[in-house]
Amino acid sequence: MPHENSFRVVIAGASVAGLSLANMLQANDIDYVVLEAHHSIAPQVGASIGLLPHGCRILDQLGLYEKVMEIAPPIQTFNFRDAAGSVLAQHQDMDRRLIERHGYPMVFLDRQMLLRILYDNIKDKSKILTNKRVVKATLTHGGVQVATADGTTVPGDILVGADGVHSTIRQEMWKLATDLSPEYFDPGEHEAPPCDNSCIFGISNPCPGIGPGDLHCVFRNSSSYLVTGGPEGRVYWFRFQKLPKTFQGSDIPRYTDADLEKALAESADDNILPDLKFSTLVENKVSAVMTPLVEYIYKQWHFGRIITLGDSAHKFHPVGGQGGNAAIESVASLTNNLVRALSQSPSGSLSSTEVVSIFEDVQSRRKPRVALNHRYSYGRARTEALDSPLKKLMALHLLPLVGEQVVTLSYCAQSPGGERLDMLPVRPHKNLIPYKQELLAEPKSRGCLQWAFVGSYLFMAAVVLCASRRVELPLGTSHTQNTSLSFQLEQPSEPRARNLSTSHDFTAMSGVEAWVSGLAPSEIYSLGHFVQPAAIMVIEGYRGRNKLTPLGLPILWLMLIQFIGLEVVMPLYFALYTLVSDSEPYWWPLRRFVPLRYARSVLTACVVGEAVRIGLLHNHSTTSDSTNTLDIMQQFLFLLIPLLIQALGAFYGRRQELNPSETLDLELHSLRNTYLVLGMTGALCHWYTLISIFRDSAVLSVLHDYRSFLRTQGRASRRRVAPIIPVLALCLCVNLAMSLYQLPSNRLIERRLCIDYYRRTDPSQIQPDGSLDEKLCKIREIEKDLGRIQGVMETLWVAGDFVMTIPLSFLAEKWGRRAILRLNLLSRGFMLLWAIVVGSFDASLPTRAIIAGPVLSILGGDCVFNSLNYNLASNLTDDHVQRAIYFGYMSSVSYVVALLGPALASSTMTLSLWLPFWLGIILLLSAIPIIQFLPSPNELDGYGDDLDEEQHEPLLSSPLLKAQDDQSSLLHSTKERLQTIKTIISSHPRNFTLLLFSFWLTSLASSDTKLLVQYISARYDWTFSSAGYLLSGKAVVNFTLLTVIIPKLLRSAREMQQADCTEAVDKSNIRNVMYCLLVSVFGALGIAIAGRIWMLIPSMFVYALGSALPIFTLSLLKSPAISPPHTENSEGSSDPETHIFSIVMLVKTAGSLVGAPLMAALWVHGLDIGGAAMGMPFFISGPCYTVAIWVFTEMKVD
Repeated sequence: MPHENSFRVVIAGASVAGLSLANMLQANDIDYVVLEAHHSIAPQVGASIGLLPHGCRILDQLGLYEKVMEIAPPIQTFNFRDAAGSVLAQHQDMDRRLIERHGYPMVFLDRQMLLRILYDNIKDKSKILTNKRVVKATLTHGGVQVATADGTTVPGDILVGADGVHSTIRQEMWKLATDLSPEYFDPGEHEAPPCDNSCIFGISNPCPGIGPGDLHCVFRNSSSYLVTGGPEGRVYWFRFQKLPKTFQGSDIPRYTDADLEKALAESADDNILPDLKFSTLVENKVSAVMTPLVEYIYKQWHFGRIITLGDSAHKFHPVGGQGGNAAIESVASLTNNLVRALSQSPSGSLSSTEVVSIFEDVQSRRKPRVALNHRYSYGRARTEALDSPLKKLMALHLLPLVGEQVVTLSYCAQSPGGERLDMLPVRPHKNLIPYKQELLAEPKSRGCLQWAFVGSYLFMAAVVLCASRRVELPLGTSHTQNTSLSFQLEQPSEPRARNLSTSHDFTAMSGVEAWVSGLAPSEIYSLGHFVQPAAIMVIEGYRGRNKLTPLGLPILWLMLIQFIGLEVVMPLYFALYTLVSDSEPYWWPLRRFVPLRYARSVLTACVVGEAVRIGLLHNHSTTSDSTNTLDIMQQFLFLLIPLLIQALGAFYGRRQELNPSETLDLELHSLRNTYLVLGMTGALCHWYTLISIFRDSAVLSVLHDYRSFLRTQGRASRRRVAPIIPVLALCLCVNLAMSLYQLPSNRLIERRLCIDYYRRTDPSQIQPDGSLDEKLCKIREIEKDLGRIQGVMETLWVAGDFVMTIPLSFLAEKWGRRAILRLNLLSRGFMLLWAIVVGSFDASLPTRAIIAGPVLSILGGDCVFNSLNYNLASNLTDDHVQRAIYFGYMSSVSYVVALLGPALASSTMTLSLWLPFWLGIILLLSAIPIIQFLPSPNELDGYGDDLDEEQHEPLLSSPLLKAQDDQSSLLHSTKERLQTIKTIISSHPRNFTLLLFSFWLTSLASSDTKLLVQYISARYDWTFSSAGYLLSGKAVVNFTLLTVIIPKLLRSAREMQQADCTEAVDKSNIRNVMYCLLVSVFGALGIAIAGRIWMLIPSMFVYALGSALPIFTLSLLKSPAISPPHTENSEGSSDPETHIFSIVMLVKTAGSLVGAPLMAALWVHGLDIGGAAMGMPFFISGPCYTVAIWVFTEMKVD
């Protein structure tokens, strides 16, 4: 009996899982007892077991690997055969190759032999009890008690069921749950496990043609064989037979000796080798067993202090050899958790809560991996049984074509992700493929983020394709001297094939004549424009991991670039790459390998290919015939680079190839040089071209001609898309940068508060590296402090923005709008940088120092930024439908941000908490050049060409301000602008005041959305990363609504109208506003009362339907019923209505100024109460939206 307060593990079953766990507990001085039903520990039941590299690694940690290798030869040769026994493919030296890749080989031996090795390593054999069949398990206070068939009672702290697929412990666990927690287990699981195949497995004495270390896979219709040569010449064999249908539960057949003999007789004439029949294996058999193959992973592995592991929790098809290795991994995961928990327990015992937490961690950690094991084994069984035409094609025709690397991947794809014992050392190996513990971060699937990236790439390709079709800006011939750059615009000519040497791929300007006329800067830019993506595609095409994917056909992609365009093809290429690369084996270093002869050839081929292309352009004849010849030649230039690589590769291939471990460094060195040279070349070409262009006086003439062309095109069509693009790009960069700030800043503050809390209460929870499990932070005290800090920060940001809006309007007149927008970027960049500083210097800066982040909102915030951008968008057109669509585009950008931002922040946070902040800073830096290209509405509408004058126009203007002295003080100018606001509002009808009040109400109500991530995290115990992914899903609804549905409805409504009736348009806008507000009421209230996550999700989507509100409210600002037409006076004063959006943004900011502290206070108060009270901010939003509905009912547009 154990000593008092000692921890004891009761293990049911002396299986591979049970004895492996006993050895692991022994290595960590944890008490245990093993109960085995049979009279001996290692009975001969005719079974063999395969050990893969990750299983061998754990045995090596236990000191048992060498003992295994003493009696069992590693697999040396893989042979794949058809039904006649003929070789389809053969791969030798697999033991060396597997050791080279993973550090350990693949080994087959008797299951009895492995059990004997595990048993012999037990020091205290009295802990292994035979003839102890478990018949009952009960939960006691703080432990478990097990009764055996002979009446023995064995107590312990936990019970581990390692008693196989027909587990007694699992049955007992289900019985206990039926009484204590009836809904814990799915009652249907009793009959759920399916059976598609039967198996005859056996061991035979030596047979001719099958030597030690040989592995033979025989593919047959509806059946297959796995035959291996083991120690002492023994032959281990499996015959798998597909059943006529899938059986489940009690319908699964049970086989007798008569069934076995019948099956052996029926398959006696099957060929294993051309001259070896299955009958020979049967004649030499030592033992044979026939059994149904159940393949299933149970949903729940544990209850209370009982857990099942190994085949009792997860059972696979044995063709993949994953079963025994998965069992060893599972017990290793349990051991790691037990050792970690017991080391932190002063009493040496664990509470029931701690035990359940350990079991949950084991299940959550292991379940995704055993699911991969299950899918791999199931898929391989179907392939070897030629289960479908596709599987037959793969097995009989494609397999002979693939290399050894693909075969190794198939057998050992699961090895790098294998578990190990954290507390025991691992023998150092120079394996080419690292295990997950040897990496900086554990490989994980991209999940939802993958589809966000793919959607973004496809969206970009579609936008560019549509834009290239809508906007045709051909260039005529303009001969230039030396390196000057000059273009002449002319009417569109006949379309011609795309040419890789032109800039048509990255601008809307095409025409080979313009380039043939000696445009040296553009020729140089062309070098960096095409050679870099071409090199990427060619290099990726030669990687082993891409051979069986479309990425392995670089010529195909280069042809698509030639005929579709680089700007369309590259997003498609990246989308496919994102999908193909979302698997752990894809990133194995060995699969990244590019054959050395090709890696050495890429740089030379790219340089020579581009030199030929530039040479053809520079030395052409000026006649039209030679120009046409040049066009034809350049259509085939895309073939030059891959052809040169093949030729040079053949030359280098004459030299002796080294093995992969020796060539890896040489290959990396060659590719690194290629990337460096081509990258530097592209950068130098880019900057040289820009400097050459902007030093040339002719560029001003080009811009003038370009603006004239835009005006001409604008008058011809009311649907202008191009002018809005810079505005949308700026909004995207700035808003995405701030979206990347939200989630990580919440996590940063929460982590700091959490660490401070546990330093005071329970320092043992803090890991040695200072980290802390995020789940431990979901307590009310921390959540309330987080809510207070975020509320103060939001209030400071809105207050500074609101107070400085009018003074900044004066500075906009002095310095220009672009200067104010750059100041706006500075305030946002400081917030991001300050968060990094506070997080990095946690020892010297208190948590609440992060509150200083928004102080630079005095340089401008959302109010100034939005008023400038919406004002620009409003003046791009006089068409009310087109204006509404523009507003929809701008609103949709915010929801693109809401889609990408949380998902991108969530995924990057898992890599580094600081990465989202740095990405935000990069986005803000990229916004600086975009500001320079913002459109000038007056220019586009033909009112003037003076860019500087328009850019210095104030945000708020009036006749009084026009007469104002330029040297007036800032205070005086502020007072004048306040008077201007008052004058503009008083000069408008009552509808305008009502509309402003509605803006204030909706802005106040929408302040609740800033708390949504905290609400999800606190109420439903979700991590911030998971909440971010959910918010990205909500944004999909917003984005679809604003970019697809609303524009289509608006256009349809206009087509149905007999005339462009302003009154009808206004009534339609007000009606749509009320619909949006109504769904917002229901959505907000639904979120507030959602007690479960499944109730929250539909409520969020309903709330998202109200996102179209700004489209209609902002469109109303141009209505005569809201803003009557302005009549200029004799002095030519400017129209104050062009600046009405500044007033609207001021009102909305005032609403946020009230809403931010109000919602934060309600949130903190709700946390104190708990439950549904946490939805108090959303309960308040509902009435605000309701009052806004009443406001719109008071508007009169008759």
